[in-house]
Amino acid sequence: MFGNVLINPHVLSAEDKSTYNQFYCGICRALGEANGGLSRLTLNYDMTFLALFLSSLYEPQQKQINKKCLIHPKKSQSYIKNEFIEYAADMNIVLAYYKSIDDWHDDKNILMFSFSSLIKSRIKLLKEKYPDKISKIESLISDLSAIENRNGTPDESSDCFGKILGEIFRCKSDNWENDVYNFGYSLGKFIYLIDAAADIEKDQKKRNYNPFLTLDISESEIENILKVLIGEAAEIFEKLPLVQNENILRNTIYSGVWQKYNSAKAKKERKAINGNRSL
Repeated sequence: MFGNVLINPHVLSAEDKSTYNQFYCGICRALGEANGGLSRLTLNYDMTFLALFLSSLYEPQQKQINKKCLIHPKKSQSYIKNEFIEYAADMNIVLAYYKSIDDWHDDKNILMFSFSSLIKSRIKLLKEKYPDKISKIESLISDLSAIENRNGTPDESSDCFGKILGEIFRCKSDNWENDVYNFGYSLGKFIYLIDAAADIEKDQKKRNYNPFLTLDISESEIENILKVLIGEAAEIFEKLPLVQNENILRNTIYSGVWQKYNSAKAKKERKAINGNRSL
């Protein structure tokens, strides 16, 4: 589900790419400092977008720091440090923890069990820091698992995932909280279903749950659903006073989020063409 909120680097300026990388490295640093080096492997691009989005909306004080790290030991890397990067790192580790628990229950993946055990004490601290938020996320993740286990409809599963992302985006109680929650909710519904759309064939072969396999629906109908959902997110996005790093945010919403789906679709089309040539 996570990993679809990407930039499209082909149509982004070098300056904006540099800023994006500084946010990504900032979250990576925050993860390592708070949770140990292994936690850096859990970093996903969705949380980078979260940090950029919230930083653009609230314009916090921030520092730009240059340091070497284990991944880049020879040359110093520039990264950003601010409160929303720290928040995104916290949410990243929360989601990684519950995913590792889910993977252990589903597949008895010993690596995931070991990872969840390593960060369990950190999760306890985060539950104290964000008691209501993590309680809601935990409950929603449990609900989503139940929906998927009973082959729930696209509306049911995407609604639940949308609520999870809505809770993650809503980080403050203020005049913006409802719009921020609704944006996260709409974006969450979209990324849940676009991930499912890209994996239909794979899930069908492996007999995994996929919400679209519960319906008799065409590819064009699926694309129309996806366009409506990202349109709803974009409508809320346009109403918010997002100026800082606006190009990166727009690039992600209007282009980047489609990359994995378009890649899967192109691969499917090439496979069909090659299959016809072999007949």
